[in-house]
Amino acid sequence: MVSSPQYEHTLANTRLLMESFAQRPLPEWEHFARTTDLMTVGRGTVLVPAFTHHPYVYLVTRGLLKTRFTQTKVARTVSFHTEGEIAAVFNGLGVSAFGRVALRAAPKISADPRVWPEGSPFELVAVENSTVLRAGFAVIEELAERSHAWALMLNAFLSTSMLMLCAGLPDSHLATPEERYRSFLVRRPELVARISQRELAAHLGVTEVGMSRIVKRVSAQGHVT
Repeated sequence: MVSSPQYEHTLANTRLLMESFAQRPLPEWEHFARTTDLMTVGRGTVLVPAFTHHPYVYLVTRGLLKTRFTQTKVARTVSFHTEGEIAAVFNGLGVSAFGRVALRAAPKISADPRVWPEGSPFELVAVENSTVLRAGFAVIEELAERSHAWALMLNAFLSTSMLMLCAGLPDSHLATPEERYRSFLVRRPELVARISQRELAAHLGVTEVGMSRIVKRVSAQGHVT
């Protein structure tokens, strides 16, 4: 745990953020606040392990997190989450609404490991020493069931988070790793100095040697300050 004043300040900022999602005050805030905890984690800490049910979301107040998945022993970084951003592994949340919709729309895929948390290969990891506010997701769903304001907040949070996740993915239509790197420089310039070439290679789907060559080539052409 970190100091109480820092916790109270972070919680107040979180309330402003969540009420901006809802576009109105959120009732029963104290009920939600009791599920929160301010944590400091070291670089490399796995906040959400793969293949687990982990019903928490994280607001990054200092540092940098990443969402990654490992498939056939190859780790790929899906997205990065920096200060002021909310991070979650959606498969691990066990979002009941997702399950209800999936069962109604396509009951034959209910056993698909991409739908249920026990099959999720995604995990949330600290890239830097970080401070995060952890919040219980179950109480958000509980409040959304009985409050229109919380339902609006939940819908906006899930929609925004999914859009940010998709926006953070390397552009699949770009044919070469160098094109994906150039796109990354435009989309997330604030991260260029914060992540290693190894992290960047895992995000863009290229070897470390290949990443080093791309960085040198693009830098020599004057596209990196």
